[in-house]
Amino acid sequence: MIYDALDPSVALNRNADIAIVGSGPAGITLARALGAHYSVLLLEAGGNEASSAGDDCLAGYVSGLHYPLTETRARQLGGATALWAGYCAVFDPIDFDTRPWVVNSGWPLDAAELIEHYWEAAKRLHVRDGCFDPNAFEAHGEYVFLRLDDNNFLPGIWRFGEPKADFAGENRHFLERSDSIDVLINGCVTSIQLTDDGDTVARLTVRTLAGASGTITAKYFIIAAGGIETPRLMLASKDRSPEGVGNAHDNVGRWFMEHPHVSVEGIELAPNPALARWTGVASTRDGRKFTYCAGLRADAQARLGVLNARAHFYRTPAMDANAAPRVGLFFEQAPNASSRLTLTSEKDGFGLSRVRLHWELSEIDRRSHRIFGDLLADCLLRNGIGMLTGSVGVSDEILHSNHQLGTTRMSKHPRDGVVDENCKVHGIDNLYIAGGSVLPTVSWANPTVTVLALTLRLARHLVDQLGNRMAS
Repeated sequence: MIYDALDPSVALNRNADIAIVGSGPAGITLARALGAHYSVLLLEAGGNEASSAGDDCLAGYVSGLHYPLTETRARQLGGATALWAGYCAVFDPIDFDTRPWVVNSGWPLDAAELIEHYWEAAKRLHVRDGCFDPNAFEAHGEYVFLRLDDNNFLPGIWRFGEPKADFAGENRHFLERSDSIDVLINGCVTSIQLTDDGDTVARLTVRTLAGASGTITAKYFIIAAGGIETPRLMLASKDRSPEGVGNAHDNVGRWFMEHPHVSVEGIELAPNPALARWTGVASTRDGRKFTYCAGLRADAQARLGVLNARAHFYRTPAMDANAAPRVGLFFEQAPNASSRLTLTSEKDGFGLSRVRLHWELSEIDRRSHRIFGDLLADCLLRNGIGMLTGSVGVSDEILHSNHQLGTTRMSKHPRDGVVDENCKVHGIDNLYIAGGSVLPTVSWANPTVTVLALTLRLARHLVDQLGNRMAS
């Protein structure tokens, strides 16, 4: 059932086997998977649609690089999928490795454990065959310039589900009729309260914009509220320790990563009908939508000491349909403890402290932009695929991608992160985190497929591991 916390007749004191905070792709996927075995309460701070009052609670302060906190997030059933453009891609094997030239890289799990869930994750995003191998699409495009420089470049691909996944719309009917899943909208969780020993979550506090409040009890709790709201809630929960929940080593809110996007100035693609498929979205004969991109090979990344990235060729909406395409670079951001989220003394309508986000890039980020941009421009010009329009170089302007990642990062040791390889918060027995905030490194790829794969892995782990505990 779906209940509205703003309805005075709806009880705000609730109990379930598992409470999930956040109704985005991770939250809804977990609710459906776990609801087949346990009673689940899914909590959403927003309503069925976005509202100005709800959006105001997303506002905060920013330093460092520009970042619009309200425009990049959505507070409503379905979460950030309301803003999602539908780009689907998967991480490369190198993204999971400990790379000597990328400080704090490496995942604490076997990448195969995650990759095995990619097909199902893609299917849930309506990419029906789960194929992300660009060679499978070779007949539909051209690899002209990639084959001219095999020592550096390799092809990549974005896929698009048909139709674009709408988690709220697709799941609303099921959630309304479910006997095992209750959904509470317009109820914002404002506090995680631990037991006296600090090892277990005892309850959550939920509030409404009308001033009502309630208590949520459960055996297990999962926070799936996104890369800003999840650490915000943990930092604001100070009833047992002033540093917040799960923050004994000062990692909650740190390691904020995005996917910086820059353009290569002074160059554009030369007229070449063979490269038409590289610009915009193409379709195979059977209707699979895709677009090509180009990246650095793993051995080239190691040799050059740079981050993972992809180049794409684009026209802005303001450009003429026949205008020469421009070159854009879509980058991994390196883990950086100084890029972080903190709380201010100002409160929002729910009584939660507003956030301050400091987003900055490190030297390896800037260096990677320059090296990849120069290599790509040289290759395009050398092979007659690009033409000069001015002085070549990457733009100074750093664009964001609406991806808030890394702020509750996964780590083997508690001193290095917030959650373990199974997404359980270090030192707390019944608290888990789902979503992009747990990613220790973020690849070049749009994170939705990987986030869903991690979510499916977590659901399997919880079903396998909690059965006997829940029965006791």
